Amino acid sequence: MDQTRRGFLRVSGAVLTCTCVGALGARAGSGGQTACNHDAEDVPGPRKALVVYGTRAGSTLEVADFIGRTLTQSGWLVDVENAEAAGSLAGYQAAVIGSAIRRGSVLREVQEFVNARGAELRRIPVAYFVVGMGLREDTPQSRAKMDASLDPLRAQVRPVAVGSFAGKMDYSKLKRRTRLMVKARHIPEGDFRDWRAIAAWAQLLTPALEGWSVRESLHPARSERGGCTLGC
Repeated sequence: MDQTRRGFLRVSGAVLTCTCVGALGARAGSGGQTACNHDAEDVPGPRKALVVYGTRAGSTLEVADFIGRTLTQSGWLVDVENAEAAGSLAGYQAAVIGSAIRRGSVLREVQEFVNARGAELRRIPVAYFVVGMGLREDTPQSRAKMDASLDPLRAQVRPVAVGSFAGKMDYSKLKRRTRLMVKARHIPEGDFRDWRAIAAWAQLLTPALEGWSVRESLHPARSERGGCTLGC
């Protein structure tokens, strides 16, 4: 199967409509409510979402695929694309963008995608997620560091939701230099991803995306660190 673009068939027969009910990622101080989006493209039938990911060893791709399949269960038509291959947002009513974390930052290709497509992304609801070994021990400090890695993306487009997840380490998939660096930092091998937590976040994406207003994203310079984090 093509690793850069995948289409997921709609599973649910439901037709999605805009709601005014507050959801995951509601604007701080809004009382948990957002306005309906009357400015984005309003098309009949099922809505279409693009899930974009950046990965180095495949772990984030697997999370992106899982999120895409979860969205189809809520009636979305979903494409999953590598950030290096993703293009125009034309025809999409939402985007979910995920990245592996390396040295405290999102991957270059993910940042470049958001930079290049910022104008389009600000016209639709966007959610971010990051996957990294920094959360193998889930503490307030490690979560704050993971959340901070999204600040450069927030500076371009304010998200309706953000998720931070522990990752997977497989030495066999690393280049020799990277493998030596990882071992020197005493980062253990193993799959630390919490699929129940990922599923819970993915299931809350639909109300978050539907409850969005275009006005929430048009002023990235004023955007505070926000979006609902995992566990809200």
